[in-house]
Amino acid sequence: LVSSERPGQVLNSLFRVTSVAMGALVIPLAGVRATGCVCRERQRQTLDSLFALPVDRADLLRAKAWAAFRWLRPWLIGFAAFTTVTTAFLSVPVVGLLLNLGLLAASVAFFLALGVWLSVRCVTVVRAATWFLALACAAFLLPPMAAVLVRGAVELLGGSGEILDAGTTSLSLPFALDAVATPLSASGHLIESWVGAAGAAIALGAFLIGGAILLWRNALRRFEAEGR
Repeated sequence: LVSSERPGQVLNSLFRVTSVAMGALVIPLAGVRATGCVCRERQRQTLDSLFALPVDRADLLRAKAWAAFRWLRPWLIGFAAFTTVTTAFLSVPVVGLLLNLGLLAASVAFFLALGVWLSVRCVTVVRAATWFLALACAAFLLPPMAAVLVRGAVELLGGSGEILDAGTTSLSLPFALDAVATPLSASGHLIESWVGAAGAAIALGAFLIGGAILLWRNALRRFEAEGR
């Protein structure tokens, strides 16, 4: 950074790597921790004792989710501090920064809700964690694989399909986090790719938020009905 003529360029690469690591590794790990919040109590046969407490079941489930979030909180604080530095150097486009942070916030809600939902539905911690990892890997890997098919179909039709290619790939969270933080340039190729990635990022963020709400409501409904 000291010797570089463009410190913002160096920070941009670091920000992209860091945000992808947060979205593809750290935040899903918090979700994995959430998968044991209920089924671990069920395995230990302490769930009935938990229900006997004079506390609403919704508050119990929120406390379980909050415990997983507390593990994640120091990582989020560190990432926020690093983001402040990169913003000071104007290393990430403002729109790309907002999309990136919005995606990360939506992914926190979604992965925690998914972990809690699987914990309520599954009998053992191992089964819940296995399902979580399988679903996360599929969500990360299937969009880039589908992008290959989209690219081939567009080329057969004689088009370039940069927007479709980038948009399909960016339906995967790690690819979207990297793409929206890419600096814009006068290159038409890059601009088309960025537009496709930004559109996919908005759609992905909406899906993550909607999915988090549905998963949480379903988990709460099943948790309140358990044992009654």
